[in-house]
Amino acid sequence: MDKSYSNVSDLQIKELSFNWLKEQSSFGLLITDDSFIVTFVNKWFTQNFPQKNFLGQHLFELFPEIRDRGLNSNYFNALSGGPSLLSNKLHKYLIKIPYNDPERRVQYMQQSVEITPLISENNIIGTVTKIEDVTERVIREKELNSLISQLIKTKNQIQESEEKFRTLAENIPDTIIRLDKNFRYIFINNDLIDNWGITKNFILGKTIEELNSFPKNVIDRCNFYVKNAFETGITNSYQYSLDLGGKERHYEIRFIPEKSTISNTIESVLEIIREITDIVEANNKLKEYAEELERLNITKNKFFSILAHDLRSPFFPLINISDFILEDFDTLSKDEIKKDIIDLNTLIHNLYTLIENLLSWAQFEKGAIKFNPTIINLKNEIELIINLYRKTAEVKKINLINNANEEIIFEGDINLFKALLRNLISNAIKFTYDGKSVYIITKKYNDYFELVVKDEGMGMDENSINSLFKLSEVKTTKGTAGEKGTGLGLILCKEIISKHKGEIKVESEIGNGTTFICKIPYKSIQS
Repeated sequence: MDKSYSNVSDLQIKELSFNWLKEQSSFGLLITDDSFIVTFVNKWFTQNFPQKNFLGQHLFELFPEIRDRGLNSNYFNALSGGPSLLSNKLHKYLIKIPYNDPERRVQYMQQSVEITPLISENNIIGTVTKIEDVTERVIREKELNSLISQLIKTKNQIQESEEKFRTLAENIPDTIIRLDKNFRYIFINNDLIDNWGITKNFILGKTIEELNSFPKNVIDRCNFYVKNAFETGITNSYQYSLDLGGKERHYEIRFIPEKSTISNTIESVLEIIREITDIVEANNKLKEYAEELERLNITKNKFFSILAHDLRSPFFPLINISDFILEDFDTLSKDEIKKDIIDLNTLIHNLYTLIENLLSWAQFEKGAIKFNPTIINLKNEIELIINLYRKTAEVKKINLINNANEEIIFEGDINLFKALLRNLISNAIKFTYDGKSVYIITKKYNDYFELVVKDEGMGMDENSINSLFKLSEVKTTKGTAGEKGTGLGLILCKEIISKHKGEIKVESEIGNGTTFICKIPYKSIQS
């Protein structure tokens, strides 16, 4: 034992302890007798209740809230020899002490209370109440509990969101992939399995390179956008095409960065892959339709241009010649009248051909031409058309030479074929010089025959040849005698040849005439 305490009596130790307890302000100490009359309080009580006189007062009169709240049972329990602990009752108090809390988190001081019996010589002579201010601890515990509740709620929300995500991912028609920071697959929905015929276990944990299923350009672009999503947090998309089973399929990938709710950093990237083959094909169709609409618009404009100019033009010489004959009929000789009538006849024939071509072309454009096949004797039909244009040729002293000597019998539309012959022969006469010849030749082969119309006329360059069958590039070209034409007849010829499943080609040289070669199969019936 320490010598400094060897001479201290028990009474002195008790007195020192009593004084220490009396001066304590960090906790409250209150003693009552067995009638709950207060016999002792320490400094803590006098500091918190400076206006109250405690000694000799009944405890439940000093603090009626003890009785009001039913806590007096704890004191009766102490007189029976049982201690009571109120420290586990959070947000509780034994006696009301207002708490100065600007945020109003608590109204009264939160207290940890011990109520024990006061024993002397094995007899209970009263109660001892020890009160400790645990307000800050209670507040912190309350905040901690609130935080824990929030975390639990957040965790539940995350789990719920994850479950909803998985439900959505497994049922959405798109392919959904999640990649970690090492660009490895950590989630894949069932769609990828169905589309590619591979299992999740094969894919999970691998990179796109390790799958060995995509071309290098697709791999490089995907890695670029995944890296960009991790670094910038920006969503991007990329389209690519793959040849699958002999068919080109088109896809779009969206790269969506995913942030952690805790660290607010990008932890993964979501890839949503959608097949857009139908959309691409539809867009291509729309593009084709737009181009076709543009072509039809050009055709329409050209058609109206022809109507406005070339259909009106032939009427001026008709009117002039008829007016001249009418006014000077009595003074004209027979030869002069005959010449004017021949000119009229030529103009009328040309006008008739123009109108026939316009009407036929219009019928072709709207699909109203019906293909009515019948047996055609080519030689006979050529003779008929040559006789029709013989007088027109004689005016320009042009020889129409028929070298179609072989018998060629085939199936075709007689009316369309007559229009073909009329246009080819009249066109040859128009561009042949006076005194020259036009040749009609046929050549017979096993599966097809050739109809050749050759003139000794002006000829044309390559650019003119290339524009012959394009309505958008058709232009009026004068013949060797100043005859006007629209070029529509040759376009009509190409349509007729196509109806007969044949081909037409042109050989020409400026100054050395032009040759049209029509190659037509013997059996050319169209449904």
